[in-house]
Amino acid sequence: MVRSLLTIVFLSTAFAVSAQHTEFTPTDTPEMTANAAKHTELVDRSVNLTADQKTQVQAVYLQVERQMKSVEHRMQGQPKQDVEADMQGQYAIMDQYVDRELTKVLSADQLKRWHEATK
Repeated sequence: MVRSLLTIVFLSTAFAVSAQHTEFTPTDTPEMTANAAKHTELVDRSVNLTADQKTQVQAVYLQVERQMKSVEHRMQGQPKQDVEADMQGQYAIMDQYVDRELTKVLSADQLKRWHEATK
């Protein structure tokens, strides 16, 4: 009876520990900043951003880079085919995020030009 009880306690503890997620906060890297700058430049070439808009768009794309790092961290150790399947949904979510945030930053005319450029 004691052995069974100890086994149950051990397994419960093991499941509880394995179910906990560690908090991960990505650290900005020069590569992340460069990728965000590259995307900002693409938007700028399409719609002629103001200096303030460039700063805001850069922040949007830097946040996307952070999200990507977090997703990569969560998916470490997963089979490649599972990662590829899951990433389709992640890319869609990130695209929606960028579109929503650019709607806040760009004027209506700029947003129209951006959507035409990205078709």
